[in-house]
Amino acid sequence: RSNAMSAPLGSALPPGGVSIWARVADAIAIDPWLARARARGVHVVQAKELAFDRKPRPFIRLAFAQYTEPELADAIKLLARALSG
Repeated sequence: RSNAMSAPLGSALPPGGVSIWARVADAIAIDPWLARARARGVHVVQAKELAFDRKPRPFIRLAFAQYTEPELADAIKLLARALSG
Protein backbone atom coordinates (compact mmCIF):
# COMPACT_ATOMS: atom_id res chain seq x y z
CA ARG A 1 0.00 0.00 0.00
CA SER A 2 2.86 2.38 0.60
CA ASN A 3 3.74 2.07 -3.09
CA ALA A 4 0.18 3.06 -4.00
CA MET A 5 0.81 6.34 -2.18
CA SER A 6 4.46 6.92 -3.02
CA ALA A 7 4.37 6.18 -6.75
CA PRO A 8 2.05 9.12 -7.62
CA LEU A 9 4.29 11.34 -5.50
CA GLY A 10 7.34 10.27 -7.49
CA SER A 11 9.18 8.57 -4.65
CA ALA A 12 9.98 5.11 -3.33
CA LEU A 13 9.65 4.06 0.28
CA PRO A 14 11.35 1.49 2.41
CA PRO A 15 9.10 -1.37 3.54
CA GLY A 16 6.89 -0.78 6.56
CA GLY A 17 5.37 2.36 7.96
CA VAL A 18 1.85 3.71 8.14
CA SER A 19 2.15 7.18 6.61
CA ILE A 20 4.15 9.41 4.30
CA TRP A 21 5.34 12.92 5.10
CA ALA A 22 5.25 15.02 1.94
CA ARG A 23 6.61 18.52 1.38
CA VAL A 24 4.11 20.92 -0.14
CA ALA A 25 5.36 23.38 -2.76
CA ASP A 26 5.64 26.96 -1.52
CA ALA A 27 3.16 28.12 -4.18
CA ILE A 28 0.36 25.99 -2.68
CA ALA A 29 -1.80 27.50 0.05
CA ILE A 30 -2.14 24.46 2.31
CA ASP A 31 -5.17 25.52 4.41
CA PRO A 32 -7.54 26.20 1.48
CA TRP A 33 -6.28 23.13 -0.40
CA LEU A 34 -6.89 20.78 2.50
CA ALA A 35 -10.27 22.40 3.24
CA ARG A 36 -11.32 21.59 -0.34
CA ALA A 37 -9.95 18.05 0.08
CA ARG A 38 -11.98 17.59 3.30
CA ALA A 39 -15.09 18.75 1.45
CA ARG A 40 -14.39 15.88 -0.97
CA GLY A 41 -14.03 13.39 1.89
CA VAL A 42 -10.22 13.30 2.17
CA HIS A 43 -8.69 14.37 5.48
CA VAL A 44 -4.98 15.13 5.52
CA VAL A 45 -3.00 16.14 8.60
CA GLN A 46 -0.80 19.23 8.34
CA ALA A 47 2.51 19.34 10.15
CA LYS A 48 1.32 22.32 12.20
CA GLU A 49 -1.43 20.14 13.71
CA LEU A 50 1.24 17.89 15.25
CA ALA A 51 3.74 20.58 16.24
CA PHE A 52 3.96 21.84 19.81
CA ASP A 53 4.14 25.46 18.65
CA ARG A 54 1.40 25.00 15.98
CA LYS A 55 3.43 27.08 13.51
CA PRO A 56 2.75 26.44 9.82
CA ARG A 57 5.19 24.15 8.06
CA PRO A 58 5.15 23.07 4.40
CA PHE A 59 4.48 19.39 5.15
CA ILE A 60 1.47 17.08 5.22
CA ARG A 61 1.09 13.58 6.60
CA LEU A 62 -0.59 11.05 4.32
CA ALA A 63 -1.78 7.93 6.14
CA PHE A 64 -2.11 4.76 4.09
CA ALA A 65 -2.03 1.68 6.36
CA GLN A 66 -5.78 1.36 6.90
CA TYR A 67 -6.83 1.89 3.28
CA THR A 68 -6.98 -0.37 0.24
CA GLU A 69 -5.02 0.45 -2.90
CA PRO A 70 -8.19 1.50 -4.79
CA GLU A 71 -9.12 3.82 -1.88
CA LEU A 72 -5.63 5.33 -1.94
CA ALA A 73 -5.80 5.87 -5.70
CA ASP A 74 -9.14 7.66 -5.27
CA ALA A 75 -7.72 9.80 -2.45
CA ILE A 76 -4.77 10.88 -4.60
CA LYS A 77 -7.13 11.86 -7.42
CA LEU A 78 -9.33 13.83 -5.02
CA LEU A 79 -6.31 15.63 -3.57
CA ALA A 80 -5.19 16.56 -7.09
CA ARG A 81 -8.65 17.87 -7.96
CA ALA A 82 -8.75 19.87 -4.74
CA LEU A 83 -5.60 21.70 -5.84
CA SER A 84 -7.44 23.37 -8.70
CA GLY A 85 -10.49 24.23 -6.67
